[in-house]
Amino acid sequence: MNYLSLYEKYRNNEEFSDYSLSYNKDNMIFNLINDLSPNEVFQYLNKYPDENYEEIKKILSEEYSNENFLVGAGSEDIIWKINNFLLKNLKVGVVVPNFYRIYETLDNVEFLFLPISIEKLLLDIEKLEQQIRYKKCQAVWISNPNPITGKGFLMQQLKTLVEKMSDILFIVDEASMDSVSDIKSYSLLENGISYPNLIILRTFSKYYGFPGIRLGYAAMDEKFKRIIEDQESVFPVSNYSVLLAKKLILKKSLFKNMEKKIDDHKMQLTKLVSNNTDFYVCNSLSNTLIIGYNNNSISIWDLLVKENILSFSVKEEKGLEFANAVRITIHSDEDSFVQLYKAVERMLGNINI
Repeated sequence: MNYLSLYEKYRNNEEFSDYSLSYNKDNMIFNLINDLSPNEVFQYLNKYPDENYEEIKKILSEEYSNENFLVGAGSEDIIWKINNFLLKNLKVGVVVPNFYRIYETLDNVEFLFLPISIEKLLLDIEKLEQQIRYKKCQAVWISNPNPITGKGFLMQQLKTLVEKMSDILFIVDEASMDSVSDIKSYSLLENGISYPNLIILRTFSKYYGFPGIRLGYAAMDEKFKRIIEDQESVFPVSNYSVLLAKKLILKKSLFKNMEKKIDDHKMQLTKLVSNNTDFYVCNSLSNTLIIGYNNNSISIWDLLVKENILSFSVKEEKGLEFANAVRITIHSDEDSFVQLYKAVERMLGNINI
């Protein structure tokens, strides 16, 4: 039985805790829902959604100093629309590893491979430019930071590349950006960067831990926004999702403490694992860590399963050369982290016996 089959077998078992999915968990988020009054919820649910989502677009524009936002039923909805309405018949480069839905929904994809260092946080921007030119890409998908490795590019590096290669459309997925502590140094969106050949995506699924509201958004040039919005939406965004997103944006500062907790938890787990020379941890900008085991006689995924922990195996990921490694999501929630920490501690202890 392979890893995915076992994962499906265990994921609904209450004895197992799932750290394979990259969204955050924190009880602080529930306070937002408690603040909603029944009357406020009723006012949103008792009407059809505004088909142009003007209210949430206005809030996003004020938050990020960018005029043109597209709203979709999750970032996956926007990814599909970009690939089908903007990138049709184009040769598109995708920096891998990456979210599989990005490249599976493309007609003509070129995989762009960059060297990945265990210690370094940054990816090689010069090698990226070389590959884009060599493979004659007309558009490029970049996730910053990368959802698998947690590696990324500095904002200034990407800004310079987008300016230099103005004939190429760059789509930068910042789905994992909110958990980056030095966000201003890495995010194009947070710095109000806007170019005709640039699209920036974000989601409420990861950092805020609301994958169930299915709401994503993208800043893009007006001409691209018109092309996509001229297509009829199959699954419109619900008013309740808009209400929650509005609250999240307006109370964004209340959640800044989650970044510090994630960073602290990452540091604690990295220190624990690094004390055992049979294991290694990849430095990461986001709320995920790749942990590898140098002994190939037994998979680290199986070792964690013995501790009732589910992780994400990276063995089959395009663009990775880690033979025996997993990605684990580090939650800001203290109870969730303690459970993970103790499980990893037991795993390391059992290895040494």
